[in-house]
Amino acid sequence: MKEKFILSTIILLIGGFLTKILGMIIKIVMTRLMGTEGIGLYMMILPTFSLFIALAQAGFPIAISKLVAENNKNNKRLVFSLFFNSSITYNKCSFNDDYYHYSTLSFYKFTS
Repeated sequence: MKEKFILSTIILLIGGFLTKILGMIIKIVMTRLMGTEGIGLYMMILPTFSLFIALAQAGFPIAISKLVAENNKNNKRLVFSLFFNSSITYNKCSFNDDYYHYSTLSFYKFTS
């Protein structure tokens, strides 16, 4: 039991560290692509965007954690099918040509 706890802790530490590194790289690249004016607009909109994301989640992460923790086979199947369907929907929406042409990065890339 103790070895599993230590291994889980190490995995969480490594995951947190990699998340911080990737976040730093994304901020550097985004700053270079958008410039100072674009970053200013992004930072102005970010609090409102974060509020809407929090409202849109509506407690789903907690509900999903509860379903998985109950260790019921049907619950796990439901969670993974929801994850798979939502990832496919996100990919269809985000890689749509209309979405790309009107996105912020392409706007600042082609107008500056």
